[in-house]
Amino acid sequence: MPVIILALLLLPTATPAWAQNGLTTGALNLKSTFDNIGIRAAFTGDANANATATVQFRKVGDVTFKNAFTPVIDHRATINGTANPGANEGRLSIVGLTPGTMYEVVWTWSDPDGVTGTNPRSGTISTLSSTALTISESWVSITDGTCGGHAPCFSTIPAAITAAVAGTKIRVMPGSYPPLTISKSGSAGAGYIAIVGENRDTTFITGGSSVTSNITMAASASYVQVKNFRLKPTAHNSVVVGANAHHLWFENLYHEDVHGAGTCTSGDYDDAGFFFSDGTHEIFVINNTILGTWLLTCTVPGTDWDQIVNGIDMYGTSAIGGFVIKGNTINGGFRDCIGDGGETWGDGFRDNSDIINNTVTNCKDDGIQMEGEDMNLRIGGNNVDANRGNSTMAMAAHLVGPVYVYRNVFYQHGNPGYCGKMYENTQGYGFFIHNTCHAINGSDGFSGGGNANGNPFDNFYNNIIVSNNICLDTFASTSKANGNLYQCGAYFQSWGGSSYGSVAAFRTGTGNEVNGKQGNPLFIDVQKHIDATSPAFNAGIIIPNFNSLDSAWPYAGVAPDIGAFEVGGALPPIPPTAPIGLILQ
Repeated sequence: MPVIILALLLLPTATPAWAQNGLTTGALNLKSTFDNIGIRAAFTGDANANATATVQFRKVGDVTFKNAFTPVIDHRATINGTANPGANEGRLSIVGLTPGTMYEVVWTWSDPDGVTGTNPRSGTISTLSSTALTISESWVSITDGTCGGHAPCFSTIPAAITAAVAGTKIRVMPGSYPPLTISKSGSAGAGYIAIVGENRDTTFITGGSSVTSNITMAASASYVQVKNFRLKPTAHNSVVVGANAHHLWFENLYHEDVHGAGTCTSGDYDDAGFFFSDGTHEIFVINNTILGTWLLTCTVPGTDWDQIVNGIDMYGTSAIGGFVIKGNTINGGFRDCIGDGGETWGDGFRDNSDIINNTVTNCKDDGIQMEGEDMNLRIGGNNVDANRGNSTMAMAAHLVGPVYVYRNVFYQHGNPGYCGKMYENTQGYGFFIHNTCHAINGSDGFSGGGNANGNPFDNFYNNIIVSNNICLDTFASTSKANGNLYQCGAYFQSWGGSSYGSVAAFRTGTGNEVNGKQGNPLFIDVQKHIDATSPAFNAGIIIPNFNSLDSAWPYAGVAPDIGAFEVGGALPPIPPTAPIGLILQ
């Protein structure tokens, strides 16, 4: 008997199945921009992948918590053969927040097999203030040696920068100033070095055919703001930012004609209005006007995607994040109005970035191109008019996610193209919520690009999709759609390998679009608004944080309207009970 016991003791032991299937909580990581918060919650275990999570948030000091959208729970060790940088992580963005405000976030895990570790996990974080921190002033005038009686007074911007310390606002009086190279930094605690023109219509940074860029930010420059200048045409770029620079703030710069003093040659492919080098992060590009009129006359050999110069170019081949591209007007013959470096690993925003409230037109390839890892990337509130290009938005491929594409107006009417192009074996989580897509001239709505193994996690809710070709093309059967309004030439092409010629057939064949509709949205203007006569009116599903009554976009009737805009109207005195089946779980 003792021998038998010894033998049993020497047998290898296995971790019980319940222990492998149970979830152990890890750290909660919060990052913010001005309007949004990105959340990453680590975990181990959950081998059977049946854990879920809920998230609530509130302003610090408020009594009531608000419900956030449903988090993504990512178990994938590899994606397309590459290690997943978001493996064993829950991720979520909270959108539509108030700048400069402290928020409390609570993440609660659930698992039928048990949860160990701290649960719920909570943390606080402030959204970014809309004003750069400064505490002192100096003045620059190229024409008045007294700076109008202000002191200290300098005759050149470089002299003022040399004398500045963190927290200094350098106020630049009207005049024409030579191109700048900035290598000095402010600091997180003491504030930015802010170089602020008095008026962008009277305060110029000169250019010319011998000038590479109006403003060059060295890699050593961080915590610097440049605001309120008109940038004259140069031979290449308007603003160039060196590798690994961070906390740079560009606001209300008028790029008069990017590359307008240059030549039409393929060698200038990577020129841009704003060019951001490898490793740059925490970059804020806000309320700028970026024009490329001369580029409309320039065509180099090759395709539309071989053309030169981007409006904004995030040329990232190492980890970048924390970008805010907000409120800009980009109009001209750029390759991509807003673009990144490539279409594979290492080329996208890794973490917590916004492309919101921009107006984009006249570009030759993509209005917005964001391709790569793209974790907690928000693309919201943009108006993209692809009157020349191949897509209003390209995410070919978005590899990890989640990407939130919401409240955009996409008008694809130039080349036959796409409102959304998600090619290259896309495997990322994508959520397309309350967009209005109008695609004509043979263009598709949203396309997965013909790869049967791609697009397993793209989800479409409350969108208006109008196309005289295909509305949704080539998505895996695991993708989801509900609450959308369609008017299409062909409706659903190769969804899980099958095609469907109507919303009713799609509903029957896939179980999707329980609340979907088919019909003319009856746009009332060129901005793609609707009114109460539209079948999109009061027809959407309720989605926490994206249209709920406590969100930044509360619905005004008995249910949300489908599409980018909510028809105006007074809220009822008592919040309505959501119709059964219309709450997105």
